[in-house]
Amino acid sequence: MYNLPMKAVIIGAGLAGISAAKSLHETTLFDMITLLEKNPYIGGSAHSFSFDGLLFDTGPHRFHTHSKELKSEIISLFRESELVLKKKSSSIFFREKILNYPIEMSDVLFKLPLTDSVSSLSSYLSSKIRNGFRQQEPANFEEYIISNFGRKLYNIYFRPYTEKMWHMPAKDISSLWATERIPLASFSKLLLKTVVSLFKRRFKESHPHSPYETLFLYPENGIEMISQRLIPGGIELLKGFEVKSAVNNGDRLTAVSNGDMIVEGDLFIFTNPLPQTARMCLNTDAADLKYLPIHMFFIPIETARISRNHWIYFPDTKDVFYRVSEMKNFTNTYPENRTSLIVEVGELHNDSVDETFELIIKQLSEKGLLQARHIRKGNFKYHFLKNGYPIYKKGFEAKREMMYSKLGHIKNVGIAGRQGLFSYLNMDAAILSGRRTAENLLTELKN
Repeated sequence: MYNLPMKAVIIGAGLAGISAAKSLHETTLFDMITLLEKNPYIGGSAHSFSFDGLLFDTGPHRFHTHSKELKSEIISLFRESELVLKKKSSSIFFREKILNYPIEMSDVLFKLPLTDSVSSLSSYLSSKIRNGFRQQEPANFEEYIISNFGRKLYNIYFRPYTEKMWHMPAKDISSLWATERIPLASFSKLLLKTVVSLFKRRFKESHPHSPYETLFLYPENGIEMISQRLIPGGIELLKGFEVKSAVNNGDRLTAVSNGDMIVEGDLFIFTNPLPQTARMCLNTDAADLKYLPIHMFFIPIETARISRNHWIYFPDTKDVFYRVSEMKNFTNTYPENRTSLIVEVGELHNDSVDETFELIIKQLSEKGLLQARHIRKGNFKYHFLKNGYPIYKKGFEAKREMMYSKLGHIKNVGIAGRQGLFSYLNMDAAILSGRRTAENLLTELKN
């Protein structure tokens, strides 16, 4: 039986934390639910803001899900005019060519230089013959990519992009990163598709083994609107409250604090980075579990449009950026004669924000993607995301499971979300993780 009344404390007002708060609120078992958020806004990394009269996301992000229930719930939060259905369009800027993303055999064969096309095909076939067309258990990212795409494509595309983004050798990255995040269209099927399409030009795109989804929902006024609509009324929301310590009374947590204020509770859900939770709740060092920091540049541009792509990927190691997004392709709120770019950078040039901005404009202009005259000098906004993506360094799974196990001994503590679980969750998975964590904790407390 529950020991009523109860107080719940949730750390982090991103999608997972808000979803957890909503689930607990719907039970009516709590006389107080407190949501603690270190930022002055909610939504976590799915945050939206206005700059120079234009809408931006810290991302940007897209919502898609296989859960019919969750999809219906999200749609029900908006009027029809407030939520748009988009078809994702992404490209790879590779050797002065625009290739489709996910990478396709037709592009490899017909858009790359002949020597690269032939060697890529030969490398792929050699890899498949060597593996007997059976998927071997890869030891790392490198083995996974070579097995599925061949060594040539690994060397000229996958390795440079990956190592530029993650700042570490691709062979030191867990294969889980590839299986979770890289859209895998069977190249044998793509090869057959390419051959057939030479004779028949009607062929439906299909990526059956991939998490890649082409259709997504987007709120017209920014991705943060999902968080704004999900958050329940009647809860206590404290913004600017960064939890720095916790009071552990053996197998239970009793309070958290920001150093000035103590918040007590009967149930606690943490969505902040897993190493921070381990340090506060267990006094345990989980420093080996690290996150990739991201430097984001939000740039208004005085022209109608750069491209029709939502994302463009840049594997060339000479480029300071690795991914560029165009917000105008997400929302219909932009004026006809203006657009913008969100540019993601791994490391600042000379540790200077201003110098990096100038280099971004120079390199994008050299590629013919924009003209410097369409950008007002110094007109950009910079954002540093300290804990971006969880780094799937080879062997991280065992360390993560150990943290899960240790935290599991604290009966009234749960973890959720991308940062909290140290797992690269999409938006729908983050929402569902908050819900599941709340439900599991309630079951634990009841027993």
